[in-house]
Amino acid sequence: MLELLRQLNRSEAQYSEESPDQAKELAELEGTLGAFWAVKDGQVSVRFALGLLLKNQMIRANSDREFSWEKGRAVGTRFAITSEGKRFLVDSIETSDRVK
Repeated sequence: MLELLRQLNRSEAQYSEESPDQAKELAELEGTLGAFWAVKDGQVSVRFALGLLLKNQMIRANSDREFSWEKGRAVGTRFAITSEGKRFLVDSIETSDRVK
C-alpha cells in the first residue's frame, strides 16, 4: 500500500504544473506495480489495496469519464493521493528510516 501511495504522490508531483488533477487509472497502477513480487505472485491485489486506501480516505477516486487528449480516449476511474495519504506516507517513511 505504501508503494501505491508513493506512485500516486510521484504522479501528482511530476504533473502538478501541467494538470490540477493528475491521477492514475487502475491499469496504469497495476502495470507499474506488476513487477513487485507480492503482486506478481498474486499475494496482493492492487484493486483490493486501492479499496482499503479509499476506505481510509488516503486516496480519492474520480470517475467522470472525461476525454483525455493525451491518451486519445475517455479515461476510466482515476486515483489520486489525498493530504491524509501524504501525511501517512511521510510518517511511514520517517518511521522506517530511523535507526533503532
